[in-house]
Formats: sequence, structure tokens, C-alpha cells
Amino acid sequence: MRNTFRKTLTWLLALVMLVLLGVSDMASVFVGFSNSSVIFVITVFCLTAAVMNTKLTLRLINKLLRWAGSSAEKLVLAYMAAAALLSSVMSNVPVTVLFLGLAQPVLKAVGAKPGSSRLGKCLMIGIPFAAVNGGMATPAGSSFNVLAMGVFESIAGKPLTFLQWMAVGLPTAIVATLVCWICLVKIFKPEAINEECSASIREEAENAGKISAYEKKVLFMLVAMPVLWILGTWFPALDVTVVSIIGFVVMFMPGINILTWKQFEESVPWNIILMFGAILSLGTIVAKTGGAAYLSKLFLASGVMNLNIILVFFIVGVFAYLLQTFFPVAPAIISLFVPAVAAVCVPMGISAAVPTLIITIVAAGTYLLPINPISALSFDYGYYSSADMAKAGLVPSVALCAFVAVWTPLIIRILGV
Repeated sequence: MRNTFRKTLTWLLALVMLVLLGVSDMASVFVGFSNSSVIFVITVFCLTAAVMNTKLTLRLINKLLRWAGSSAEKLVLAYMAAAALLSSVMSNVPVTVLFLGLAQPVLKAVGAKPGSSRLGKCLMIGIPFAAVNGGMATPAGSSFNVLAMGVFESIAGKPLTFLQWMAVGLPTAIVATLVCWICLVKIFKPEAINEECSASIREEAENAGKISAYEKKVLFMLVAMPVLWILGTWFPALDVTVVSIIGFVVMFMPGINILTWKQFEESVPWNIILMFGAILSLGTIVAKTGGAAYLSKLFLASGVMNLNIILVFFIVGVFAYLLQTFFPVAPAIISLFVPAVAAVCVPMGISAAVPTLIITIVAAGTYLLPINPISALSFDYGYYSSADMAKAGLVPSVALCAFVAVWTPLIIRILGV
């Protein structure tokens, strides 16, 4: 928390320095905090907090365990599918924490030992992989996505809708999760399990009783909000910001009481909100002051644009991916490189949505080293080494960059974005 707070202070200080150095004026330097994306990301954090107060996740994993039976491979897929599903509408970090906790009873039941258990490696690597993949599926899946949508709007002068994002993100998330799962179970070959392994989770789910009225209300919000966000593609009145504000207010209404104001204050990571607004402001300033144009000229001078356009997008994706892998600063990568690459693409008749989505998605999908916050959560359990993760993540890394390089420009052209 302390390190994240320091990063937040750095972003805010950078904005103040821009004013002191005469690069920008006070009115422009904080424009990012008024971006509608800030409201959206606060609402997503509220939904996450509401789900964490229920047993809905436990009930979901119990049903998937019944489907998996005695198959270790299906068990890994069950956990990954559930983590990816929830991560599509929740923040990746709490989803990862939640499922790592739910995996412990199963690992304990099979006598899994950190460092040697093949099932342990599969679950401890697979859960953060799946959470990251699910975060790609919708704008609600990650604060990086909302940041990218804000950057796109500042470039294009129009919003990127919830459905347009899903058209790229959802197929990518499904393909990436399946590729990750196949690589994990083929490389590590998890040891066999028996029905008793999941008994503790099933017992806990049964003890939870029938779904409560509170859980029904949370489940309704969890389904209704994304549906309304998607419908906003066709009904302008259902603008993402409007729906977010209404949903936010409903959660506190008398008779609904999904969250109290105190729970809201404690559950929203305000350091991230401050960093979010600061980065949006910085990205806008970079574009207005010619910084994006300068970076795009450097990109053009490299001769990359003389290659096939799909290969160009693959190279851009690999560059952003490796940069995030070794230097996990996705917000900076998005705010600096999206405007720069978009400045090259737009004159060629390519929508700014293409580089926005490619760079944001690959910057999220880091499968090679456990130095990003999500992978670090599972790495601390000691079930796998950095080499294990690199071995499991190499093929998914290449597959992710290749898939988005081909799929994104194709579907964006079809949708006419």
C-alpha cells in the first residue's frame, strides 16, 4: 500500500511540475479528474466490494467442482473459468485473492507441497493468469481498460462503447484462458485427485444455506449493470456514466442497502482513483503539447510501418508486452504509447481504437514473470518458481500478441468504429 501511495504522489507531483515549468496551465492539468471514466471505475470497485461481502463466489466454485469430478485437469479449468468470469466485472486483485484462498482447501486435501506439487503449480499460476484474462473481457474488468477508454475519447472525440470493447476483449479472454489452461496441464500434468479433495468447499457451500436476499440483490446488480452498459451501445440515454451513477446510488438506497457509506469509503482504493485521474490528465497533455506526435515520428523513422500492418501490430503488441513484463507500469505505457501509435494509424485510415485495445490488452496479460501485483500474490505461496511461470507463460504470451494483432483490426473494421 505504501509503495502504491508513493506512486500516486509521484503522478500528482508530475502534474504540478507541468504547471510550474509552464508546460500546461492549471485548468488543463487536472482535466483528467473530471473524466467520466473516473465515475465508472468507482462504481466497479463498489460492485467488487459488494460481491466480497457474499458467498456467491463459493457457490459458483462449488458448482464447478461438481462438474470437474475427479479430473485434475477439469478442476484447474473450473477454477480458471470462475476466476476469469468474475474478473470480467470485478477488479483483478480481489478476485485473485479470493480464488487463491478457495484453492487452499483442495491443495491441503491432496497433500500438495509448495515447490513440488504439480496441481499446486497449475492452480497457483492458473488463477492469476485467468484473473488477468478475465480483466481483458470488459471495460469493468480492469482500471487499465477504463483508463484506455478515457485516452481513446480524448484522441477520437467520441467514446468507445462497452460492447465495442467486449467485441475485442471477450473473444481474446476466452482464447487466452484456454491457451493458458492447455499449456499448464500439458507442461505440469497435475496429479490425480479424488472426490474428498473438494469436500471441505462443498461442505462450506452447503452450510451457507439458500441464497440470501442480500445475495440476490448483489447478483441482480452484478448482472444488470453490464447489461445496461451494453444496451448503451444502442440507447444513448443509457450512457456508461449515467448507468454507473444510477447503479452507484441504488446500492445505497433504503431497502436496498447493498453497501453502507462507511463500506464504500473503505472499499474504494482512493490512491488508485487519484493515480487514475492524474494519468488521464498527463495523457491529454502529452497529446496537446505534441509529445505524442514526436513519439509517432520516432516510430515512423524506425521503418516499422513499411511492414505488413498485421506484423506492425504484432510488433507493437510484443513491445508493450515486454515493457510491462519487466517494468510493470501499464498506466504510463497506455497514456504515452496509445496516443503516439494512434497518431500514426489515424492518417492511414486505421481507427485509434485498434492501438488502444491492442496496447491495453497486451499490457495486462503478463504471463512471464511474477513481478506484477497479481502474479506476486500467488508467487508468495511458494508453489512455483519464476522459471515455472516463464515456462507456462511463453506460448500464451506469443498467442496473445498474435491473436490481438489479427482480431482487433478485423473486428474494429467490421464494427465501423
